[in-house]
Amino acid sequence: MTIQEASIFFNNLKTKSNNNYRIKIYKNFLYILNSLQNKDLSKDEIQSIEIKFDILDLESHRESNQRELNKILKEFTDYLREKHSILKKGYYMNIGVSIGSVFGLIAGILIKERMDKSIGVALGIVIGVTIGIIIGKILDAKVKAEGKDI
Repeated sequence: MTIQEASIFFNNLKTKSNNNYRIKIYKNFLYILNSLQNKDLSKDEIQSIEIKFDILDLESHRESNQRELNKILKEFTDYLREKHSILKKGYYMNIGVSIGSVFGLIAGILIKERMDKSIGVALGIVIGVTIGIIIGKILDAKVKAEGKDI
């Protein structure tokens, strides 16, 4: 299945569906496919993506439930990230916020010994998340500059 055929496939599913969650998943697929069509991908990359569509066997999942569709979407985005270094917008920022909050919590626990318990934890989380956002935005900007975002 080509990228164009996959776009037509998901567009048809989107118009026929009345389930909002399924429509959201179809729109996510369409967004990714449209972004891929607008990128300067090599013939090998396009062929690799089309082979992945064949492996995913999208036609057989026409009537799948939301959980299966979401699993296929995640598998496809993971494939793009691992094999082609193509990332969703905000990928690094999400990771930065998660890691920043964890390290901020740890720092807050260490700070709490010198301050009030709740203030130390809150301050640590705020500082950790802020640092995570800054680092995530820098890395996302780098990905965007390389043209590897969708």
